[in-house]
Amino acid sequence: MSEDHKRQLESQLWNIANDLRGNMDAAGFRDYILGFIFYK
Repeated sequence: MSEDHKRQLESQLWNIANDLRGNMDAAGFRDYILGFIFYK
């Protein structure tokens, strides 16, 4: 995977995370996402 591709992927993931977070505060979002990470 090239560095350019990694930067694009990081940017897309960051934007998706911001869209999902919406009006939720950072602490609440952290708990929500950590559950998804450890689910798998």
